[in-house]
Amino acid sequence: MSSAIRLPVNAPSYSAGGANFYIDRTGAIYQTWVGRTTAGGDWGSHVYRTAPNSTPQLIWFEPNCNGYLEVINYQLWFGYCDARGQQWRLLIDGYIDPSNVPSSTTIDVNEAQVQGLKSATATAQQSADRATSTANGASDTANAAMNSVQQVKARTTALEQQVAALQTQVNNLLTPNQVADLVWSKVWDINYMIRMGFLAGKSSIQEVQDYLNDLTVYIKKVKP
Repeated sequence: MSSAIRLPVNAPSYSAGGANFYIDRTGAIYQTWVGRTTAGGDWGSHVYRTAPNSTPQLIWFEPNCNGYLEVINYQLWFGYCDARGQQWRLLIDGYIDPSNVPSSTTIDVNEAQVQGLKSATATAQQSADRATSTANGASDTANAAMNSVQQVKARTTALEQQVAALQTQVNNLLTPNQVADLVWSKVWDINYMIRMGFLAGKSSIQEVQDYLNDLTVYIKKVKP
């Protein structure tokens, strides 16, 4: 009998939540974890994604519930009940099923191929969040927020062009859908890294902490 292997998120989880996980074609591990990430924080079900040779990244959190992962028709779904007892299902983006092979070519996804896109995507996501906060803060900044949104759209177009260039560089080993899955999985990774910073009020990631600091200063300047 083989030895048990510990899952990437190894903090103590709510025992009744079990150990629900899936491993996709890239080697990324998707797992649920139930509990609180900070003392006094919200208790609930978390979905983490851990890429090969990387650290766990939160991609979904649902408070006051105990959810589960399930693969249906090559897609990864997260099922849960909300605080009112209503049942929901959520499609987890970025998952590539091990048996979903588009051709006879074996695809070896290298995380280093998208490192340059991760930084650009993080900047675009921060710009989008800052634009949204500005629009909500005061009506007289709505025009500026719209300009920021247009800039984000321009950044997104540039990222799509980079994705096309990356696909050419790997000699068309990746299909357009697989490239899109990889890019959007990184977008969700970064989005929820920022969300974790909001929930905790601080972040160990310097770029996220800088954004929280900037947002705090800006909110103080916005008149009610």
